[in-house]
Amino acid sequence: MTKLIVVSLIFAVAVGVLIWVGTVQASIPVIRVSEVLAASPEGYMQVDDGKIVEIVSLDPLRFSVAPAKDPAALLWVESKLAPPENFRKDIDVSLRGEYRKEKQVFEATRISTQCPSKYVASTEAEKAREKAPPAFPALEGASPRVSN
Repeated sequence: MTKLIVVSLIFAVAVGVLIWVGTVQASIPVIRVSEVLAASPEGYMQVDDGKIVEIVSLDPLRFSVAPAKDPAALLWVESKLAPPENFRKDIDVSLRGEYRKEKQVFEATRISTQCPSKYVASTEAEKAREKAPPAFPALEGASPRVSN
């Protein structure tokens, strides 16, 4: 009987934690870079639809993000975090944090960059493939044998 109570209690706590996490995640507003620049909203938020334009420093992390449709409008971002693995110029970025109206800076507590596609070859890879010698030069131009 005590085993059933312990298992039920663990299950109830797990369901409660899942509901709480779902509620907290759903309550974070998701807005675009252009909306932050236009309205200067307050509070914790997620900012999407931005591209890294300029990286000023890595320690502390300071960079600018522009909306996809208006690369001239810049949102300055500061963070105490280490930059993500593929953090570089001209890559899509998603930010979580707060906009400080008095400093006109977004203070990021989480920075996510777009992962490179595993299925699309980069232009550098295509150029390297074109310059590389054939893997099996003896077989180049040979026709397949058909046995009867």
